[in-house]
This record gives sequence, C-alpha cells and structure tokens, in this order.
Amino acid sequence: MLILRSWLSSWQQFWQQFRQIWLASLSSAASYSRLARLRWTEALGFVVVSYLLLGLVAGARFAVVTAPSWSQFSLAVGQQFQQAFPESTTLSWDEGRLKTEPPAVIKVPFPLSAVPLVLEPVSRRLDSLAVIDTSRSDGLATASALVVLSADQILIKDQLGAQRSLGLDTVLGEQAWSVTSGSLGQAVNTWTAQVMMVTPVLRAGGVVVLPLLLLPFRLVTSLLDLVLAYVLVLLLSLGLSRREIIQLLLHVMVVAELVAQLTVWAFAPQLVRAGLPVFVVAFWLILSYVTLWWRFSMGGTTPKQK
Repeated sequence: MLILRSWLSSWQQFWQQFRQIWLASLSSAASYSRLARLRWTEALGFVVVSYLLLGLVAGARFAVVTAPSWSQFSLAVGQQFQQAFPESTTLSWDEGRLKTEPPAVIKVPFPLSAVPLVLEPVSRRLDSLAVIDTSRSDGLATASALVVLSADQILIKDQLGAQRSLGLDTVLGEQAWSVTSGSLGQAVNTWTAQVMMVTPVLRAGGVVVLPLLLLPFRLVTSLLDLVLAYVLVLLLSLGLSRREIIQLLLHVMVVAELVAQLTVWAFAPQLVRAGLPVFVVAFWLILSYVTLWWRFSMGGTTPKQK
C-alpha cells in the first residue's frame, strides 16, 4: 500500500511539473532560460512524454483523416482502372515483359473525388494517374502521368517532378498472369476486399506507432537544423553550457511540434498546396524569438546572469 501511495505521489509530482514546464514554455521568452537549466532527467522526461502525447494526436489524425482518404483513393483507383481498360484487350505478364493484345495504350485518370491532399498538386499538374504503354521502352519521361509502365520498366514521378525508374520484374515478380476486361471485375473485387481489410489495421497501427516514432523521426529529419541552431546559439554567447543549449533546442522542438500539429489540423489543404515545412518554420521562428529577446532585452546575457 505504501509503495502504491509513493508511486501515485511521484506520478502526481511529475504531472504537476510537466504542466508547469508547458506553461512556462508557452508563456514568455525569459522562461526558456530556466527551462534550459532544468536537470537533464527532467528535461528529457518532458520531451519524451510531450512527444508521446503529440504522437497520439498525430496518430489520431492519421486514423481519422489520412488512412480513410488513402483507402477511398485506393478503391477509386481500382474502379478507374476497370473503366479505362479497353474491351477485348488482354494485359499479360510473361517472361519478364508486359504485353497488351491487341496493342493498346491504357490511361487511368486521377479519381478527382478521392485524391488525397498530398497528391492534389500532382493531380493538377499531370494528365493521368497511370499510363500503360507496352509498345515502347523509351520516351517514358515525356508521358504526363504519375506512374508510367512500359514493357519492362516502371517510371514513378514525385511531387517535385523527379523521376525514378525500376525494372518491372522487381515489382511484378516472375509468376506469369493475364487479365482481360471480363476477369478484371473479379480482380477489382479482390482488391476492394483487401483494402477494406487493411484499412482498420492501418488506422490502429497509426495510433500505436506514431507516438513511438515521432520523436526519432523529428530528430533525424531535423538534424541539420538542430546542428545549425546549436552553432548559432553557441556563437550568440548567451551564457548557456553545451548541455543547456541542447535542452533549449529540445524544448523549442516540442513547442514547434505543437504549433505544427495545430496548424496542420486547421490549415491542412492550404499547407499542402503551398508545400510549407511547418515544423521547420515554427522551430526557427520560436528559436529566433527566444534568443533575440535574450540578446537584446538582457544585454547579451540570460536572466540568471543578470
């Protein structure tokens, strides 16, 4: 019983301190001097728990918005492919080559009513979602489509227009198959069933995985920004040790993550269209405000030194 009471007391103290640190992080630039001088265990605990909670928020958005939108897109792609498939045409894969008999070019348009936000800029720039032209193996880059398939290659374009080419055998494998307009309906039904089965797993997986991966993801993708920020803060001579600078940057990361997620929830379509890296912008704005406030309001020293 005493152990349980002690554990509950420690837990309450942690959450009380956690709330106080958050309030200080959101209150003023001067408070970051005190936050940078927290004990390492307190600072690290704040960052880890904050990112777990923010990861839950990101996971909830993935489960509610992202996963269903990609599910609808996948179902719509199957329907679009069925509608675009020419009658009396056979699409076959045999001996490492894709063939259409009789020769035909299959163009699959974007399902405009079900395009995910991240693909909206691409759907406006390109004419088709996919093009299958087995009569040629060159000139694929000129096709205005996100995915282009020739007899032995697949070309995939990204949002910025960069292209990546792969051998079709790496995607389709070695087993031979063929599809006709008559058998395509069954294939689409199978595809629909698989999408419906996988979607709940993806939604649940996002809620579980994102809280665990969000902090490592940010540290890896923002490593260059963090190193540059560390050097700049060090050059400003704010009276912080190297460990305190690291703690300051981690605290700024947490607040920037909160700002980024709130902004994405509120303005997702506009941000996707603009291609704005919200987290990076928020991180540098917050860090600039804090460090410049110290520099000019405190005479180049932190409040503790004054």
